[in-house]
Amino acid sequence: MKHRHRSRFGSSRSASVKHFELPNKIHGDPPFDLKPPDAAGPSACTYTSDNVKVARISGSRLTITGDGIARITAAWRDIHTDEQRAAIATLTVLPHPGWLRHAGLIWLRPDDRARDWDSAQAYCRGLFGGDAGWRLPTAAELCSFFSSPAYRASDWPAHYYWTSSQGRNGHHRVVSAADAEVCENDNDGLLFYVAPVRINPVQTWPWNQLGPVPHEAECATWELVID
Repeated sequence: MKHRHRSRFGSSRSASVKHFELPNKIHGDPPFDLKPPDAAGPSACTYTSDNVKVARISGSRLTITGDGIARITAAWRDIHTDEQRAAIATLTVLPHPGWLRHAGLIWLRPDDRARDWDSAQAYCRGLFGGDAGWRLPTAAELCSFFSSPAYRASDWPAHYYWTSSQGRNGHHRVVSAADAEVCENDNDGLLFYVAPVRINPVQTWPWNQLGPVPHEAECATWELVID
């Protein structure tokens, strides 16, 4: 009688790699729980992301941190053969539709809530999981943006907006969107609107002498470009 020997976890036999699907997401979508691939059956999965600038994973909880592409790997031990197996999904995160781009920066459409300066700063820093680089703009950045074709072609509200620039009195200046004018402010407890801003990341792929390296596409880096 022939005996079938099972390959143990950690043996020289290569693990079986399959694929599973993840829907496209938009930067700003809430965190979600990953579901095990069908091939995993009842086995418990561990998950990893190869691009934490797009997706971070804690347990089975995935948090989107930016737009771009990340490869998500689900790994498990087969309960029948005791082999380690894996499945890979490509997660594509699209830019938020409320963004405008100007002068190498991304501008997030303001919500309908006015805030004092401390709350405005905290709001920016906490956006999209709190690790995406959002901040209050400087007065010069806001003036340039409100004078730009991108802003003039938009339907953004013409409010007064907070800046990170301190005035002569130690309080923070505001800018009028209607005429792109800087205004002194003598009370950071007043309520104005917020236009969060961050560096504009553009995904670039590794290159060799012949051009982009397709199999390394998941190892994208990020660079700042000026529009």
